[in-house]
Amino acid sequence: MSAPAHALRNDEPSSYAETRAPRVASIDSARAFVRATLLEAPREGVLAITVPAPVTPVEAPLRALRKGTTWVFAPSEGVSVAAIGVAREARASGEARFVEARAACEAMLGQVVHRVDAGALAIPVRAFVGFAFAAGTACAAPWESFGDARVTLPRWTYASDGARASLTLAIDVGRGMDERLALAELEAVYGAIETARRQPSDAATIVRADHLDAARWARSIEAIRSAIERGDARKIVAARRSVITTASDIEPLDVLTRLGETRGPTTRFMARVGSATFLGATPEHLFVQRGTRIATEALAGSIAADAERGGERLVASAKDREEHAYVVRHIVERLAPLCARVAHPDAPQVRRLSTVMHLRTPIEAELARPTHPIDVIAALHPTPAVGGTPVEHAVPWIVQHETERGWYGAPFGWIDARGDAEFVVALRCGVIQGARAWLWAGGGIVEGSDPQAEWDETALKMRPMLRALGCRENGAVR
Repeated sequence: MSAPAHALRNDEPSSYAETRAPRVASIDSARAFVRATLLEAPREGVLAITVPAPVTPVEAPLRALRKGTTWVFAPSEGVSVAAIGVAREARASGEARFVEARAACEAMLGQVVHRVDAGALAIPVRAFVGFAFAAGTACAAPWESFGDARVTLPRWTYASDGARASLTLAIDVGRGMDERLALAELEAVYGAIETARRQPSDAATIVRADHLDAARWARSIEAIRSAIERGDARKIVAARRSVITTASDIEPLDVLTRLGETRGPTTRFMARVGSATFLGATPEHLFVQRGTRIATEALAGSIAADAERGGERLVASAKDREEHAYVVRHIVERLAPLCARVAHPDAPQVRRLSTVMHLRTPIEAELARPTHPIDVIAALHPTPAVGGTPVEHAVPWIVQHETERGWYGAPFGWIDARGDAEFVVALRCGVIQGARAWLWAGGGIVEGSDPQAEWDETALKMRPMLRALGCRENGAVR
């Protein structure tokens, strides 16, 4: 397997694909196919109906149905997906959250009957999955509605690869089928797709930006360095939070659109639960799974993107190379019991993003036996890139000393009906609720880390979200 982590997309020929020539998407043909399929619906399980749809920005359908749970997973290459509403949903909590989430996924996806109209972008039905960084860290504001883990089989899913698109309706047959409601929603979503505006509206006026006090940050870093000197850990990832307040409510979809302007290979993601919206544009994949193939990456070690000879300095930095090596070692060791083969290059590459450069090592593996994607998540998360090392010492320190991270730094992604999956690490992100936004950024602390340098690094990592909200580069109000 030679593809890097971000290249193993769900773009392969699918058993769901139609062989007939594609036709121009239209609401009339979509309505007719939905009606005809509902007449032949199974008596139980989930009926999924996929029709062709116009190609449009992935945010467009979300503007039609603004109530209910929403998910977005939009990589810089491949298929982007937006999901609205709930066909089935489950939550999991505590230390058993991975086991419970796996059972929920299997129950949901194992009962899907999928019908695909000609010309649609045919991909298997997907369930969307999000986790908290650690059990019990999504209880306080603004995370209350998210929980330790959430699995959603959406009612509506819009998918586009830029050339073709589809719209999928999933109905829990056991709860009854309301044809009139389904067709009314179809009209609304289809209309939003056809009339989508492609530019976001002006950003809300920022009236206040509250950042963690630099002195408090320095004390936190000193406490971590003391813990490392005592032998409690070799690395602990410190994160800080900023709170932005605006004069009017922030439109999350406009922020998501602006995040699409971020340079470099990133994945935009979003989950709206209740009145809170979690979103960001992360550079890091946790893993991509296609059958028994796994592609993942170690992404750790950072320098400013505009630093003079930044790439050379990053590769030559003993501190960054050590921090990066922790992540590579963790991933290889955690995959080894699951895999027949794990391989990676000896030296890291440099990945350039809009504000920072990172050391990156692609890692490829072949599973020894069929393995559920959530078992892979349980093995890998949290990596030292977001937690520290040893994980069993670093994570409890974080939970005890920091404000709740919620879903920041945690697995976020999808699993489809044939067992393929794609998960990112939720970074460069924040939560929007009304006229407030909470933003997070972190950096790895090892022996000898400098508090000011780490502050500057987290400022660079927070900059894309600040820009998307309308803040200046230094976080001051516009």
